[in-house]
Amino acid sequence: MNDSAFAVLRANGTVSAWGDAATGGVAPAGLSNVIEVYSTKTAFAALKKDGTVVAWGLAGNGGTAPAGLSNVARIFSTASAFAALKKDGTVVTWGDGAAGGVIPAGANVTNVLEIFSNRSAFAAVKQDGTVVAWGNAAEGGNLATPLANVATIVSTWTAFAALRTDGTAFSWGSQAEGGNLPDGYLTGTVARIFSTRAAFVALKTDGTVQGWGDGGHGSVPPSGLSGVADIVGAERAFAALKSDGTVVAWGDSRYGGSGVPAGLANVKALYSNSY
Repeated sequence: MNDSAFAVLRANGTVSAWGDAATGGVAPAGLSNVIEVYSTKTAFAALKKDGTVVAWGLAGNGGTAPAGLSNVARIFSTASAFAALKKDGTVVTWGDGAAGGVIPAGANVTNVLEIFSNRSAFAAVKQDGTVVAWGNAAEGGNLATPLANVATIVSTWTAFAALRTDGTAFSWGSQAEGGNLPDGYLTGTVARIFSTRAAFVALKTDGTVQGWGDGGHGSVPPSGLSGVADIVGAERAFAALKSDGTVVAWGDSRYGGSGVPAGLANVKALYSNSY
């Protein structure tokens, strides 16, 4: 299905939509007091001031919210499912079960602090720094290795990478798209992790960079790259801002992996689109 729709949130808390009616192009009548709108590829979900949720669009991809859903703080999505983080740290999901719309029986999804998602799986960081994942097992919904002391999670389309408070990193999901670090845990004091559609790179505290995942999507930084202050990922390429104000790019040349303007200097910040 390639049909799509748009939705707008007005300053007065009302919502309008247009486009393909079946995938969310018609907002529910009388929808008001909305503070945020979220989406899958074919549905929308509106979070209201009172913590309730209204969804519309393709029912199987999240267009029908669970009855009685309330006390919601934030909503997250994969391509075809939603996960609502409630104020008490519990999570309610709906939509495509294969893409995270159903939490497996026995999964302890409580005391959740933050939720992250990729195309078809969710990963939740709990208040104690542990992680629970669900959704498509091959794309990160099955975390076989217990993780603790996790600070944040970054995703490609089909894999996750967790940065721990001790500066180590771990990844899981599709091995071809970043789910398998070459040496298990990545050590060397990682400061931040960045991603393209199918590759990760870790910026270490010493300004060097290490990548893993699909080589065509930027998993192989230039040899000897150092002095890096920041990195930005696009769909299939990365660009690094060095501490001297110069820029280095790598990955698929069609997506910005080459072609940095000659003599580019005194750069203050990097940005990307397409991802």
